[in-house]
Amino acid sequence: MDSEVFRDRVRERDLDNFLVEELQASEPFRTWFLGRLAGKIRWPNDAEARLRKSPPRGDGRQTDVELGWFDASDTLRACVLIESKITADFQPGQAEAYGVEARRLRQTLGDAEACCVLVAPAGRLAALREASALLKDCPGYIVAGAKSLFVRIDTPALDPIGATFQVQRDKVAAGLRAVDGLARWFEAHKDDLARLLAAAEPQPLAKPLDLARLERAFDGAMRDLAVRSVRDFDYSPRLFMNMLDQRGGRATAHALLAGKPSDGFFALWEKGGLEVTVEALVVKEPWRSSTLFSADEIGVAERRLREFGYTG
Repeated sequence: MDSEVFRDRVRERDLDNFLVEELQASEPFRTWFLGRLAGKIRWPNDAEARLRKSPPRGDGRQTDVELGWFDASDTLRACVLIESKITADFQPGQAEAYGVEARRLRQTLGDAEACCVLVAPAGRLAALREASALLKDCPGYIVAGAKSLFVRIDTPALDPIGATFQVQRDKVAAGLRAVDGLARWFEAHKDDLARLLAAAEPQPLAKPLDLARLERAFDGAMRDLAVRSVRDFDYSPRLFMNMLDQRGGRATAHALLAGKPSDGFFALWEKGGLEVTVEALVVKEPWRSSTLFSADEIGVAERRLREFGYTG
């Protein structure tokens, strides 16, 4: 597939977040993804599957996404290390380090209980092939996706305050043209997409998250919003962090959705950072369809984002 479509629209951290969310929340996606690993890894059906983003390893490096299976005694039984590459090359020694880590895991867990996965656009695979060859002695190393797993398009945000009708109309027209272009791209590549999404029959994934683990995962996602607001938008949400420390993620979200938009919401809107607000988080899966929030709360978040021109 033409990787030019992905280059300026998908960042590696977006892909990592997507993988964590979809592997955790979407059974069809898990089925497709694990189907690509058929014959490469074996995992116990009675174990609990857990996902981690950027977990540290024993060699001091980090894996983009880790999917592990744990037994009742909290012992790791099988593991998949996932590395995403959109535009960047492997860092010096990075590919070799994946090979070393995979071999260490296989020695600990078993020859068929660990593997590495590289997710990259088709155009990047040729450039990465030489580095990937460094892992040729690792039988579990595979290329699981010859493309990025989603496409994001930029559409202009509407200004709810003060903009003229002509300006607003032009922005709406530009947004519609962008969506039309994306629809045409999907139409042109539908055969490629159909082949890509055809999955082999995998083993069933272990039991889904219970409510307590879902709450812990949401708390982590809320804290990630604070990190991203500082890193990406130069905004430090001190009050938000205090609320998280005192109440936890779910109670903080309930409080922020119960009243008017917070000062932090307005500050991030002014900086173009609505993507790291609580409202933008709760309307995504797996939180949207979970029991953490009511339909009314999801509706509040959607209306608030829509009124301030956020399209996701």
